[in-house]
Amino acid sequence: PEVFDVKDHESGEEMQQVPWGLDRIDDRSGQDSDYSPPGTGKGVHVFILDTGIRTTHTDFGGRAFPAYEVSTGKCDPTNTTCASDYDGHGTHCAGTVGGKKAGVAKDAKLHAVRVLSPFEITTTTPLVDAYQFVLMQKKLRPAVISASYTSGFPYYSKTQEIAVKNLAHEGITVVTSAGNTGQDPDDLWAPSRLSAKKSPYACRGPPNNIPATFTVGSTEQPNSWNIEKRSPFSSIDSLTPGFQPCVNIFAPGRDIMSLSNSSDTGEKALSGTSMAT
Repeated sequence: PEVFDVKDHESGEEMQQVPWGLDRIDDRSGQDSDYSPPGTGKGVHVFILDTGIRTTHTDFGGRAFPAYEVSTGKCDPTNTTCASDYDGHGTHCAGTVGGKKAGVAKDAKLHAVRVLSPFEITTTTPLVDAYQFVLMQKKLRPAVISASYTSGFPYYSKTQEIAVKNLAHEGITVVTSAGNTGQDPDDLWAPSRLSAKKSPYACRGPPNNIPATFTVGSTEQPNSWNIEKRSPFSSIDSLTPGFQPCVNIFAPGRDIMSLSNSSDTGEKALSGTSMAT
């Protein structure tokens, strides 16, 4: 996953107050030191396609479950080592989705689907297998997929597009992060190795460039004039005529407090479009 500007914070001091991101999203504008959403996500199943989740974290309150690993398949939901988080990115994202302190949907059930591994490069086939796994969990509805990963090089996958469309037909929304390449130079067609090509655009690779997904960019905290700006790192849409837009919405993504995979009570702040998703 592409995580921009990491700041660790291992105590719970900052989390005693409403995190600024939550305070911002429950109102049309401004902040009021309160988070009062119209719903809590009760009854909703969120599949976190990421580096895994520390499902034993106390802030999940027993609502997080091992579900699937691309390398081994379906998890025993009582085996907390399956789809465990080797990196911390997935636990942080899951905490933002459904943690009791930092979560948007504090009563949603969270399912760990580990599609990113420290030992191998994740390619189209295992990602499609993960999508298919979610599709087959017919009893776990309504469902949402949080897929906060981006391609390291530009390409389009028709196979992934078909898989996402199949999910959409079943009423499953796939939410993706725009990417953190907003400050990269626009040298996509430079004569260099494919893996080294740079692009500031959210449409450079899947799943963001699949029209059926819902792609999220990052904003900074409002300034004293209550003006919010796009985070400089947040990948952008191309202004070139004829290119499709990929970013559907923006949400707070700078210095977002959530959960750490370091312990069952750990917390930390991260920045990136994954934190906005």
